Amino acid sequence: MQTTAAPAAGGQGQAAAPAHESPLEAALANVKNQPVGPGTLGEAGMSESYLRRVSESVVRESFEDHYRLVVEDAHAQHVQEAQSSGAQQGDTRPAADAGASAAWLVAGAVVVLALGAVLLFVRRPR
Repeated sequence: MQTTAAPAAGGQGQAAAPAHESPLEAALANVKNQPVGPGTLGEAGMSESYLRRVSESVVRESFEDHYRLVVEDAHAQHVQEAQSSGAQQGDTRPAADAGASAAWLVAGAVVVLALGAVLLFVRRPR
C-alpha cells in the first residue's frame, strides 16, 4: 500500500517530500524503503510500531549529531562568578578549596592532640 509521489521538479525522477511531512514521517518512509533482499523493509512484514521506533531512533541520533545542545548550568555559573570575584581580591583559589584546606588542618590538629593524649597516658607511672 505504498503511494507514489509526483516526480520532483527538474525531472530527476526522485519523489518530492510533501511540505507538511514531519521529520519522523520522512525517516519512517526512508526506513520502509530500505532494500532488504529482493524487496524493501516495508514489504518484509515488520510491524509498524517497530519501524516507527527505529525511525524515532534515527531522527534522535541525527539531531544529536547535527545540533549542539546548550543547557544552562547554574552551578558552573556560580563557580565562575566566585572565581572571578576571588581573582579581583587577589585570591585565585575557589572557596571550596579553602574550606577543604581548613578541614584538613583541623583534622591534623585533632590527630596530633589525640597522639599527645595517648603518649601522656602511656608514660604516666602508676
